[in-house]
Amino acid sequence: MAQANPQAEHGKVVTVGRGHRPRRDHQTVAYLTNQLPFPDISGGQVREAQTLLRLAERFDIHLGIVTSEFERDLAALDEVSAAFASVTLAPNLGGTDPAAHRDRVGNPEFVRQWAQVVRSADLAHVEGYFMMPSLPRRAGLGVLLVEENIEFCLHRSFAGESGPPEATWHRTRREEIAAWRSATLVGAVTLEDVRAITQAAPDITPVHLPNGWDHLAFQPAGRRDAPSEANVLFTGNFSWAPTRDAATFLLNDIWPILRQAHPSCRLVLAGASPTPTMKRAARRDPRVRVTGQVPTLRPYLENATVYLCPIRFGGGIKVKLVEALYSGQAIVTTPSAMQGLGNRYDDAVLVAQTASDLAAATLTLLNDSRRRKQLAALASAAVPALPTWDEAAAQLGHAWNRAAENRREAPHLSLSIQTARSTPCLY
Repeated sequence: MAQANPQAEHGKVVTVGRGHRPRRDHQTVAYLTNQLPFPDISGGQVREAQTLLRLAERFDIHLGIVTSEFERDLAALDEVSAAFASVTLAPNLGGTDPAAHRDRVGNPEFVRQWAQVVRSADLAHVEGYFMMPSLPRRAGLGVLLVEENIEFCLHRSFAGESGPPEATWHRTRREEIAAWRSATLVGAVTLEDVRAITQAAPDITPVHLPNGWDHLAFQPAGRRDAPSEANVLFTGNFSWAPTRDAATFLLNDIWPILRQAHPSCRLVLAGASPTPTMKRAARRDPRVRVTGQVPTLRPYLENATVYLCPIRFGGGIKVKLVEALYSGQAIVTTPSAMQGLGNRYDDAVLVAQTASDLAAATLTLLNDSRRRKQLAALASAAVPALPTWDEAAAQLGHAWNRAAENRREAPHLSLSIQTARSTPCLY
């Protein structure tokens, strides 16, 4: 295995690999993303870990990662690399674009080094349109571009909440559509996002690449007795803007209503990357607990009275909501959080939009154990309708084969490969 570059902290690129020869019966995939699949502390990481570990048995996968969490990902690199042909890790040097609410993605040295992987690949998989400028150009390379979220839709939704200039999401829309057209094949995680791509670019026929859920089946639910305290729970990776916004909305607008109406209830915010605002709230109010990153969310899910998910914008399937459904939670959430799940789950949750309505629904469940148990049973029964991870991985593998078979010289983005910096994904 290759040794980590001692100058990595200065922006150099670290590559580790098994050192094996390519398997003649396996296609080679250059997989480009902005995060290591482990630790799986976000929904995107869960999806990548579950699908890639399955497909590594059928494909030679070379991971290329330009990450804003370099130290975290570097610490897990050796453990992850055992499953893949190679892993190339680079820090994101793109800088910050305040107008975009997210770091720009890029590392020119990564692009130069990873060109060697791309030269021998049968196809490339790119996670998110904002990663396309970091893909070294190669004539005839089949490229599958997968959108976990439609970024301009996220930005447009966020504009409705915060009111940034309307032109910002229009810019994202133009660049995202250009990225789709530069790929051989475009995939989306939900049917809603498939439709959004088709509506925005009728010349593109995207494929549906759903999430699975059955990694949760290996974490059987604990006791389902009523917890001794009234705990309202929200979970997630709070570095993701929709989750961060939901936590702020919860603390500023919903929690004051709950705290006054139900003096014994407690609020738990569990997950990685809590914000300074969240930490200050926990210091000021002893009834608010902020955990930070935890090994597993199971104990928090098992001890919650109500799972409150007040996400106001976002695409894809919310893995946090699937986990709550599987755990048999009484759930209060928003229409935005339910996107991607379909209407078959509507009876298993209480849906509301405003802070006062979300608080009222939560209080109803805190005070009505019979209704909580009814919703918990419906939630547990609803989850198996989702695909398994074996099915999700099989569909992704089929898309890889299609991209490899239909390779062509796609028009490249008119963004600089010299600097490998895009106008970024916004969330």
